Amino acid sequence: EGAQPKISAEAFLVGDLATGEVILSKNQGTKLPIASLSKLMTALLVSELSEPEDMVKVSKRAVATLGQNGELKAGEKIKATDLLYPLLLESSNDAAEALAEHFGRENFLEKMNLEAQKLLMPQTAYDDPSGLSAENQSTAADLFKLLGYIKERRGELFDITIKRSQAAGRHNWSNISQFLGQDGYAGGKSGYTDKARETGVAIFNLPLGVSGTRPIATVL
Repeated sequence: EGAQPKISAEAFLVGDLATGEVILSKNQGTKLPIASLSKLMTALLVSELSEPEDMVKVSKRAVATLGQNGELKAGEKIKATDLLYPLLLESSNDAAEALAEHFGRENFLEKMNLEAQKLLMPQTAYDDPSGLSAENQSTAADLFKLLGYIKERRGELFDITIKRSQAAGRHNWSNISQFLGQDGYAGGKSGYTDKARETGVAIFNLPLGVSGTRPIATVL
């Protein structure tokens, strides 16, 4: 008999996104801070709300947000759809704030929480668009639902997360994922704050059965 892998995560879930079947889990209903996994909901809303030509003017306030990733400058104008790249590739908190402000920050946060309700993620709450707040909380089970929805309806967001880099104007954003280039990796997002510790979601297309692959998601 194979030994069980030792997993120190407080909560995790492994499941098949195609069927919704949970293969393995621990504390999947426990509500915990999720750090930058919050940006998946931010990205989902931006993809649903933005027009192709939407220009975001980056504010001083957005640039003052903790962290330098994305290297945005106050006053610069960037397409909303281009800001998804620093958001998802480099986990830019500044990009998250700039996007939320563009759509009206309070209104945007309200929409993040409404979307969670709509997707039947009852244990999920968002207090900011980046995940810096420890009040951004969810469960492994809720995040699994979100991954399934994005994969089905907004798969292009996961396509962004497997790109090595993306240039726009003077910017060139690089992917910080540790899974980049690994066999079958089909997208994901990681996060870290002192409160949340390490958080992450990843999708792998794994060869299961005689033919074809299945999209297996892990949520930590």
